[in-house]
Amino acid sequence: YLATATLTDAGGRTATASAAVTAVPPLALAVSASPLSGGAPLAVAFHATPSGGQGPFTFAWTFGDGAAASGESPSHTYGSAGTFTAAVTATDAEGRVASSSLEVAVLPPPRIFQVLKKTAPFRLKILGADFHAGCTVFIDGVAVPDTKWVGDGALLAKKGAALKAMCPKGQTVEITVVNGDDGGVSAPAPYTR
Repeated sequence: YLATATLTDAGGRTATASAAVTAVPPLALAVSASPLSGGAPLAVAFHATPSGGQGPFTFAWTFGDGAAASGESPSHTYGSAGTFTAAVTATDAEGRVASSSLEVAVLPPPRIFQVLKKTAPFRLKILGADFHAGCTVFIDGVAVPDTKWVGDGALLAKKGAALKAMCPKGQTVEITVVNGDDGGVSAPAPYTR
């Protein structure tokens, strides 16, 4: 805006002066993250989008698990399950401040408690917790030919001879479970046939 002042003295003489005034909209801040939920460990990419205010901007992040970062687009990995509030505060060049936050849901990873051998045909029954429908059993990093989800706490690794070949007699292998929907991965469980 152009602000103009005119001064008139007692003799009728005038003087005029103008000044440009810049009005800046208030600082506002939007925050986004991807993904917003998934299995632990969960790597999340965050992004802050300021509007209004006067750049340049600085950003201070907290992730709800004790970690912090700076910058417009940090990444953070959540190592344990829970619901976390990630918050960001932006400060503009004039010291104005705006904040925003969102929640990230980190689901517990699948857990293996016990691996049991079943025969006729050979298969493995895996007992644990937090198994999701559509999960996959892996032996030494290789997906078994057929995983049957029995429920949240039980799986069957099937396919007889093919599965038996993945578990050589007398040799210890590592069994893991991966939830396909959220990417959660169990800790490896040793198994010896």
